[in-house]
Amino acid sequence: MAFNRLLCGARHYSADGSLGDTYIDNHMLIIMNQGTLDCEVNGVRSILPNGHYMHLHPHSIYSTTNKGTCSFFWMHFYHSSEGHEKNAEIFGLNQTGRIVLPDRVRELMQMLIMYQAESLSDSDACLLLLQVLIAELRSHREPNSFYDSTRLATQARTEILLHLSSEISTKEIAATLGCNPDYLGRLFKQFFNQTISEFIHQMRIEMSKCLLHFAHHSIASVAQSCGFKDPVYFTRVFKRLVGKTPSQYQSDYQSRKGLDITP
Repeated sequence: MAFNRLLCGARHYSADGSLGDTYIDNHMLIIMNQGTLDCEVNGVRSILPNGHYMHLHPHSIYSTTNKGTCSFFWMHFYHSSEGHEKNAEIFGLNQTGRIVLPDRVRELMQMLIMYQAESLSDSDACLLLLQVLIAELRSHREPNSFYDSTRLATQARTEILLHLSSEISTKEIAATLGCNPDYLGRLFKQFFNQTISEFIHQMRIEMSKCLLHFAHHSIASVAQSCGFKDPVYFTRVFKRLVGKTPSQYQSDYQSRKGLDITP
């Protein structure tokens, strides 16, 4: 997923406020955290309540004429023009939608803001968080009984991103999507050039790297949070993919940040 040039933050209106017509030359997400936002997109008025999101496409004209208190997260991001159809299908959000797990989305946004503050907005870990966030926002959509090959492959990828912390297998994903596991495995390999198991391991390890940036997380708790029941197996997979153990990675990161991880 070729996302890049990520910029995000939080905004709070404590009184009546407005923003004149603003040209949006990128993808923009607004995620409501409190209150209601009164806005206009391309001349069409929208009322965005708490617990909902709005996705603005490039070349939109956006303005607000808000009344009262509200707060929301905002995010701007671009994606590579190469492979446009695949990217559009992967993150294809509705313009507005309800957020099923607002606490989860709020946590992801706070982590993205933290990574931006540490100048890590272009890191693999940060881009993974963006993928997981978009998968969470897409999870409200009604399932479709028909999938062409592109939709089926990308829906499988979304299912994985939504369930990295729990047990997940090709068989379970196929059952959710209503297709044959062997067919899904072949299609995924053809589309993404890696097996479903390889992608699960890759994404779990990327998620674990995010968590290991926090000094208070133990190796065992990180392993469990990322879907590994056995910390020893987690360590083995981590070292194979990253080139060092989780402990070494955490220690090296904290050393670079000038922090002490000793309890």
